[in-house]
Amino acid sequence: MKILYNTLKLFVGFFLQCLCLCHLGSTLFGVMAYGMTMVNNIKSPPWTLISSPRFGLRIHLVRHGETKGNREGLVIGQTHSDLTKEGKQQARAAGRAIITGRQQHSYWRYYSSDQSRAKDTARLILGIDDNYNDNDKVTSESNADTQICLHLDKRLRERAKGVREGRSKALNYEEAMALFRDEMYSEGNRDESKWIIPPLETDDQVWHRMEDWLNHLLRDAYIDCCDAGGNEIVLDKVGGNDDDHHHGSCSHPPFDCVMHDTFAVSHSGTIRIAIERLVADQIPDNVPKLISEKNGMKQEVILVPNTSITTIEIIPTAFVNNGSMMKKRGQEAPGPAPWCFQWSAKLISLTNTQHLQEVLS
Repeated sequence: MKILYNTLKLFVGFFLQCLCLCHLGSTLFGVMAYGMTMVNNIKSPPWTLISSPRFGLRIHLVRHGETKGNREGLVIGQTHSDLTKEGKQQARAAGRAIITGRQQHSYWRYYSSDQSRAKDTARLILGIDDNYNDNDKVTSESNADTQICLHLDKRLRERAKGVREGRSKALNYEEAMALFRDEMYSEGNRDESKWIIPPLETDDQVWHRMEDWLNHLLRDAYIDCCDAGGNEIVLDKVGGNDDDHHHGSCSHPPFDCVMHDTFAVSHSGTIRIAIERLVADQIPDNVPKLISEKNGMKQEVILVPNTSITTIEIIPTAFVNNGSMMKKRGQEAPGPAPWCFQWSAKLISLTNTQHLQEVLS
C-alpha cells in the first residue's frame, strides 16, 4: 500500500506540473501572439521612394539690403522699413554677382518675401524696374535674354517678434512689454482684454512655413522632371498591401540628378532658422556670431549680413502624398498640404559677402 501511495503521489505531482507548464506555455504564446499583432498593426507611413528621376534643389537664400531700421539698431520683424542708400547699393552689387558674375546660375525660379524691404532688394538684384507687376514675366534689365517671374511668398517673411518690433534691440521682451503696457494706459486703453498684442513667432512656427515652401518646390521640381519628357508619374508598389511602400518614377525619366537652382530673398531670422534646421551639423566652428534676444534669453546666433548669400543643396529621398498620385501635363498640381518630402541637405556656401567688397571700397 505504501508503494502504491508513493506512486500515486508522484503521478499526481507530475500531472500538476504538466498543468502548470501548459498554462504557462499558453500564456506565453498569447503574449507573443498579442505582441506580433501589435507589430503588424503598426503601419508604416505611405512613403514613396524616389528612384528616378533623381533631382534636387539648390536654394540661394539672400538677405535683404540694409534698412533704416537696421542702421538705427531697431528690431524690425514684420514691420516696414525702407532700404537705405547703402542697402540699395548692396542689392545692386549682389545682382552683379548673382545674375551676371561669380554666383551666376541658370535659375529655375525666383522668390521673395512679400515684405517691402525684401521685394525691393529682389527687384534691384534682378534689374527689375518699379513698374513691374509681381508674378508677371518680364525681361530683366541686367539680362535681356532672361524672362523673370518673381514670386512673392509670405512664407519667406521675417519671424514675427511681438512687442519688440520697432524698438531698440537692447530691450528684451519683458522690457518691451512693459513699454507697450505703458503706451496702452497712456492712450486710455486700460482694458487689457481688448489690447491687440503684435504676434510673436517661435522658431518652430517659422520653420513650419519654410518647410512648407520647400515641400512645394520639391513637389513642383519632381513634376517638372516628369513633364519635361511628356511623362506622367508612375508609382510601382513594393509588396501587396495598400500600406506598403511605393517606388516613384517617370514612365520614361528624361533627366538624372537635375538641380533646380532657386533664388529667394528673405530675412536674417528666417534664413538663420533654415540654416540651423537643414545643415546645423555642417556649420563651421569659426562662423561669425552675434548676441541676440530670443525667447526671453540672450544667446549666440549666426550672423547673417545684409545681402549675404547662403547656398544649400537639398536632395529628396522619399515623399508622402495624401492627394492624387498621378499628374499629367496640363493638369493642376496637388494642393499645398498633401506632399511632404524626406531629404538630405548639404551646405555649399554660408553667408557669402564677397560681392560687398566693391561697396565697401
